[in-house]
Amino acid sequence: MKAFILIIGVVLSLLTGCEDNMDSKFKIAESPEKASTPIEEAKALEEVLGVIKNENTPITIAVSENNIEIPVQEVAEKLNSDLIVNILFDDGSSFKWKPLDNQNIFLLMRE
Repeated sequence: MKAFILIIGVVLSLLTGCEDNMDSKFKIAESPEKASTPIEEAKALEEVLGVIKNENTPITIAVSENNIEIPVQEVAEKLNSDLIVNILFDDGSSFKWKPLDNQNIFLLMRE
C-alpha cells in the first residue's frame, strides 16, 4: 500500500512539473504578442528563442498573409504586408503572433 501511494505521489509530481513547464513555455511564447513597441517585441522574441534552445524544443514557423501561407523565400518581399506568424511546437500546440515590426520575423527564422 505504501509503495502504491509513493508511486501515485511520484506520478502526480511529474505531471505537475510537466504542466508547470508547459504553462511557462506558453507564457513566454505569448510575450511577443504583448509587446507595445518593436524593441520590446524583439527582446521578447530573444527570450522565447532562449527557452526554445535551453529546452531543445523544436518549432515550426509558418508566415501567412490573408490566411495564405507565404514560402520562407518570399517573406522578405512581403515585409510591408499584414503578416501573421504561426509558431508550432513539437507537442502539437501552437500560437499566433502578429508582429509589430515584420523585420522581427527574421529573429525566429535565423534559428
